[in-house]
Amino acid sequence: MNLLNKAIDVFGDLGFFIRRNLTSLGLAARMFAAVIWRSGLLLKRPRLVSDQILFVGNHSFVIIAVSGLFVGFVLACRVTTPSIAMAQSKRLVY
Repeated sequence: MNLLNKAIDVFGDLGFFIRRNLTSLGLAARMFAAVIWRSGLLLKRPRLVSDQILFVGNHSFVIIAVSGLFVGFVLACRVTTPSIAMAQSKRLVY
C-alpha cells in the first residue's frame, strides 16, 4: 500500500505541475492576444506611435544622464577623500 500511495502522489504532483504551467501559458496567450487585438488602431496612426517613442526616449535619456552624473560625483568624492587624507598624513610625518 505504501508504494501505491507514493506512486499516486507522484502522478498527482506531475498533474498539478502540468496543469499549473498550462494555466500560466493560457494567461500569457490571452494577454498577447489582447495586445495584438488592441494594437490594430496603432497601425492607422504610425506617425503618432513614432512621436510617442521619441518623446519617451528623449526624456529617459535625460534622466539616465543626470543619474550617471550624480553617480560620477559620488565616485569621485569616494576616490579623492582617502587620497587627500593619505597626503595629509604623509605631510605630518615629514
